[in-house]
Amino acid sequence: MGYGKSKSLTESGIKYISQFFILISLLILAILFFSVALFLNNKNLIEFSISQVSFVGILIFLYLLTFVWLIRGLADIFNGRKEFDEAHESSVILGTILIIIYIFLFLATLAYSKGFAVGTVFIAAVSTGFSSSYLASFIGTIILSLISHILFGLALVNLILNLLPKEQKKKLWKIFYLFVASTFTFGITGLIAYVLFFRSYQEINFMLCEGKLKAAVNAPCPYCNRDIPIESKVCPYCATEFEKDAIIQVDPILSIDVPKTHQDVPKGYAPIKGPTEEEKKKLFRLIGIIIAIIIFIAIIAIIFK
Repeated sequence: MGYGKSKSLTESGIKYISQFFILISLLILAILFFSVALFLNNKNLIEFSISQVSFVGILIFLYLLTFVWLIRGLADIFNGRKEFDEAHESSVILGTILIIIYIFLFLATLAYSKGFAVGTVFIAAVSTGFSSSYLASFIGTIILSLISHILFGLALVNLILNLLPKEQKKKLWKIFYLFVASTFTFGITGLIAYVLFFRSYQEINFMLCEGKLKAAVNAPCPYCNRDIPIESKVCPYCATEFEKDAIIQVDPILSIDVPKTHQDVPKGYAPIKGPTEEEKKKLFRLIGIIIAIIIFIAIIAIIFK
């Protein structure tokens, strides 16, 4: 289970998303400083972004670059969703769907706002003197940014919600509200929320490393070869029932966990070998790259239209 030095796919995914929090925080800080610098130099941010189309393109590229860590971590957490209970699995599926929707919506918001979305939208509004000609654009950007924050905040909460004790779950929801408020606080509370999210994810990572939070040990089903929890009495993929007294034995040569069972495959059923975890990860990465390229091309086309 897992790969490299990671003990589980969930642990690996937590590490990548934690790195994403660091990168996205640095990027948001850089954008905030840049926006303030333009404002102090009496620049109309909207007119600047229209005349400097390359600025928007670079901004979108940088966001896509940071999303690589997010997608990589999400892929590992999604593939490891069965390492814990069913509640965690359901939350991870929900979180994955929300992140996919968020990425599309957020990049569309960037293109629509000419690069000044999230907290910088208010700086852009002030730089135009709250011009009525840009009023509809500002309101639209604020609404889209708010929806994006809600979707992403919910996703980040759901990815780890059921791995935390009850008290820490309440703290996680408070971070969510702080994150959503960043739409109206120039992104400041969003940066604070990212730091707190980072600490929560690192806490999960620490609990996994210390053995305080143990992922279920998986082993391949002897009939369909798909990874299943070793305590399973029935394979969720091929529906094969194992002996009630089935136990786990460790192969001294391969050093892997193998279910010890002699149950026959149900009559009329021809088990098909499913894809390995590595094949699933490669496919997920490929899909993510293709989607990112399509989004990038579409947004550039919108900008230059």
